[in-house]
Amino acid sequence: AAGVDKAQKLNIDLRAVDLNLGIPYPDKSFDLVFTSAVFMYVGSIDQVIKDLPRVARKYIVLGETMVRDYTSLIKADWELIDIDKNFWPGRTHTHEGKILIGKL
Repeated sequence: AAGVDKAQKLNIDLRAVDLNLGIPYPDKSFDLVFTSAVFMYVGSIDQVIKDLPRVARKYIVLGETMVRDYTSLIKADWELIDIDKNFWPGRTHTHEGKILIGKL
């Protein structure tokens, strides 16, 4: 929640939710929905996978390290971005530095 507090001070609308309770927002509530290493803590990933495109208008960004083909479960134009290579050259993590960006 510290990130949410900091975002609010910068006048950025950032919200955190407990994904185990579902995403409590109406359809198409956000331009971008972002996850980062949270799927491993969620009881029903399948429900989250259904909710993400429901609440996103334009983009879904998945920063998840769990091995599963989420791209086949959410209809979007997907691009795999190697953030280590593109943003932090020289960083040596093998699997942590990749994100999926889906354009709806």
